[in-house]
Amino acid sequence: MRIPEMLSDKFRNMFKPVGKPRAEIRHHIETEHFRLVLDKQFSIQSPDGATIIDDLELSYTTCSLYCIRAPLTGDRKIVLDHLEGIEAGDDIIVAASLYGASAIPTYQFACKVADRGLDFIVVDRDLPAHIMKYSNGLIVLRRSEDYSAAGVGDSSVQVETAGTTISYTLHTPHFDMRIHAITRRDSTRIDLSTTTTFLQPVRLFNLSLILQSPQAISEVFLKNRTRRVAATHPIRSDIWLWKEGARSKTEEYDWMVLGNPDLASTEILTAGRGSAFKTIRNAVQPTLVLNLLHYSAQHYRRHVENMVGDYSFSTFEEHSLPSFNRGDAVNHRFALHAGKRLTSPPRLSHSPKGFRAVHIWTEHADMTCLDSHRAAYFGDQQATSADSAVGGFAYYRHVVTKSVFFDNPGGYQNVITKNGEPVKVGEALSYKRCKEFASFLDALALQGHEICLHALAPNDVVPHPENIAAFYECYRSRTWIDHGMRNVRAAIGWQGFTSFSAYRITDALAASDIRYFWTWPSTDFMSKNKAEINLLHNTKAEFMPTPLYWKHPAMPDGTVIWASHEASLDGFGDDGLDKLIAERGVSIHQHYYPYLIDEKYDFKFIEVSADGKYRATSRFNAVLDAMAKRNREGELLLTTVGGIMNYWLDTEYVEFEMVSDGFRLRNRLDRPINGLAFYVHAQRVSSQDVELRYRALDADDFLVWCDMPAKGTIHCSIEEHHREQ
Repeated sequence: MRIPEMLSDKFRNMFKPVGKPRAEIRHHIETEHFRLVLDKQFSIQSPDGATIIDDLELSYTTCSLYCIRAPLTGDRKIVLDHLEGIEAGDDIIVAASLYGASAIPTYQFACKVADRGLDFIVVDRDLPAHIMKYSNGLIVLRRSEDYSAAGVGDSSVQVETAGTTISYTLHTPHFDMRIHAITRRDSTRIDLSTTTTFLQPVRLFNLSLILQSPQAISEVFLKNRTRRVAATHPIRSDIWLWKEGARSKTEEYDWMVLGNPDLASTEILTAGRGSAFKTIRNAVQPTLVLNLLHYSAQHYRRHVENMVGDYSFSTFEEHSLPSFNRGDAVNHRFALHAGKRLTSPPRLSHSPKGFRAVHIWTEHADMTCLDSHRAAYFGDQQATSADSAVGGFAYYRHVVTKSVFFDNPGGYQNVITKNGEPVKVGEALSYKRCKEFASFLDALALQGHEICLHALAPNDVVPHPENIAAFYECYRSRTWIDHGMRNVRAAIGWQGFTSFSAYRITDALAASDIRYFWTWPSTDFMSKNKAEINLLHNTKAEFMPTPLYWKHPAMPDGTVIWASHEASLDGFGDDGLDKLIAERGVSIHQHYYPYLIDEKYDFKFIEVSADGKYRATSRFNAVLDAMAKRNREGELLLTTVGGIMNYWLDTEYVEFEMVSDGFRLRNRLDRPINGLAFYVHAQRVSSQDVELRYRALDADDFLVWCDMPAKGTIHCSIEEHHREQ
């Protein structure tokens, strides 16, 4: 283990590798394409003995986390929920994670603990203005030194019909990791799986495998499914790749990692620019890192309480660190590819059916009336159906993931500001209490809009599970958009998933197959630039995480949190839309389209005409028209959260294997995936198994799509471009 010189002697002495040294063991597997060797380390060699991959080196760091419990006062003092393990002189990161802050690198502020009190620390530097401004949800992270495997043993080789498995165990002070590598005689694919069993309670910042190779990275597969050639775009700073990867190509032998959805993330780390806490801190040349677990891959926090009467400061429990107890075990699986002159691989597209980019409108249910809804969806409050629409979503054939309140048992009122004073302007709309609104929702559902729950009520009521079931039976949406944290304890961002609470709705959501959630961490990776509509943005740095969705162990199996942004309409001009398409981007917009206009809020989706009627703004109609045009051209997919999440999660079950003339794609699901799309760097693509539809794009890529049969395998042959090194 290498210990960075920048850390204090105290850290250097605390975290040293312990345990048995690596044992003198040797096993190997011979295939047609490579030799897999387990000696003092895991390595992959060519059949004639040249090294392709030196090792998958284990690296992990433990981490302590502290949550803010009082507003910042500007005197460098931070009141925390606990102080266990933190001392003066410690290196820490002060991170503002709430509402988009994580999307800007400067919201992670490295400093030292200058002093410690009974419930607070004092840092050695003034906190930046943006940290002071966005202190809600602020946390302090104190990460350990890097750990590596302290010993290896329990190795074995087992030959079965499905292939040959080589297995071994890595021992560390905190866990044992059992690794299985499965090879087949005629395949370039190596399937790896890990089982990590924890020996003591621990919180991790990351748990990673570092791919060590004497061959430099020559091609990078980016998070938007484009490819980058290192020879023409040298790797000088870290690159976060989400679930994609990289490969090394030589005249003889290649290795490749690509498309492993079970990993937390992959990233290329360098000695150059990166985030405040690099996963590994000793990369000399660009190095591919496979993160089995990572802090940035499972953002989730729960609201605890409001500390001041005007709701301007709230406290949270942060649950983003992977945390385990003694005896817990987690499993992961991924694949490596190694062999002689591998062809170009398929990169699965974020968008099905040949579209290059995705856009989704998602609506929060707050502060609306029936007239404002008709203005946003039909263009004018006097239009009562899609057939009579003069503008808005329905006229331009956009679909919306629209959240609503199920009921409003207390008659909770909408309040707008007039002449500087709050004025009640009628009851908040709900499905159950307004039959005309329910009919409006039924009509939208028939047009393809996704109708989902925002909350069971706009204020704090004890939830009745049968109401969730009743709403699901009407609209069959798997999506949930959380309502406010100030007064709704049945939100999943407050007590909805808390086991001891009377407001727990976990079982009711699972029974109704509701599994795609928007909650406060959904905005953690949102750009603060209101003109940025691509959630995969690189506006600040490529090393910053920008996941489109993620899972969390505190949430029920099969559930995900999806990301969103709240860009203004300025972001949806022709330049912004064309940039989204060119970048193969994804836009999931969250906002309040029928929100009642008052002196405080005017989001420019609707307006009040001279005769006092609600109507869609000309700017909003122009945006909808421009997007509809790009949809008709086959460039911009307009869909719903449920539609895209179903597709994304289905593609997690698609695997590929390289063959001499191209690759094979396999669907592990027992249902078809219609419109499965992928990019390939080639001059020609063909298949005798299914009908391929395709078109040529920029960077010599083909965008290919097909209907993937259930449990099916398709063979794609390609004619490559001149081989790049």
